[in-house]
Amino acid sequence: MSYNGGVAKTNTPKMTDYSEIYKEQCFLAWYAAGRPTLVKKLEEILPEDEYKRKAAPITFWHWRNENGWDVRADYLDARVIKEAEDSIVQSKILMLKEIAARARKMSKQGEEYLDENGFDSSASAVQAIVKGAELERQSRGMSAALMKVLELDDDGLKSETQRLVERLLESGETIDVAEIPVEDDAESED
Repeated sequence: MSYNGGVAKTNTPKMTDYSEIYKEQCFLAWYAAGRPTLVKKLEEILPEDEYKRKAAPITFWHWRNENGWDVRADYLDARVIKEAEDSIVQSKILMLKEIAARARKMSKQGEEYLDENGFDSSASAVQAIVKGAELERQSRGMSAALMKVLELDDDGLKSETQRLVERLLESGETIDVAEIPVEDDAESED
């Protein structure tokens, strides 16, 4: 504390001086609350700084404009969406691989039954082999195709989409994902 003409001065900052750390806390609170714009909601969500002060909504809006917080929040939203989509695709790939493994097991069980009991015993063993092999083929093709698409960059996705659309328009046929050429990883999983 210092004295200036008999008036005590403190080292407490002015009401408009806030640290960059506090501004970042305000951004994070605003973003986590869903980017509210109402004054009352801002007053509720904005944290206090180290001096137990809260920025006024007008101060917050100034920081929001000055620091491009809407653009930053849009970027974060896009990342969240991308992560969610990637997670869904990865889950689908895992599910298809599990189906392929179950189908392979079902096919092997059918073969074992036929080896032990012969063809006269049960037509279901033959069906298990056929259905198991078909399910495995379909599941492997889809999971491998999804993995291939995940690895493409934007230009690769555009060119693959264009190729498929042109093929569809020329032939009028339906595009089967299982037909997209990919390496078969059956040998590595056995």
